[in-house]
Amino acid sequence: MCLPHLFQAVEIDGEPYWDGGYSGNPALFPLIYDTESLDLLLVKINPLLRPGTPKRHDDIMDRSSEITFNASLTGEMRAIAFVSRLGREAAHRWLVAHRAGVGVRGSLDIEAEFLAKPLPNAPPP
Repeated sequence: MCLPHLFQAVEIDGEPYWDGGYSGNPALFPLIYDTESLDLLLVKINPLLRPGTPKRHDDIMDRSSEITFNASLTGEMRAIAFVSRLGREAAHRWLVAHRAGVGVRGSLDIEAEFLAKPLPNAPPP
């Protein structure tokens, strides 16, 4: 942990580094979409909310760091929730339209969907 308001940057191979939480914590997206795992364990070390308003300088600096460090996580979690909601809504629409045919008939017209249209950027036949 190397917070700019507490410590000088740490140099590694001549490159200065401060804590990555200021620009973005490691992305969760690859851990969710590029894996066969069904679960992800997320351990939050900074609270999203705190009761009261910080008054002392140290408390204000702590809260400022918490907000900064949580910003990228909050944004990514909101994006994941949005995409998940879109997926559920699309699945629901598909089920409403095709439920009666599941296991009875195909729901994809391969000819119309893939063979009747030229592929993008494909040379003409």
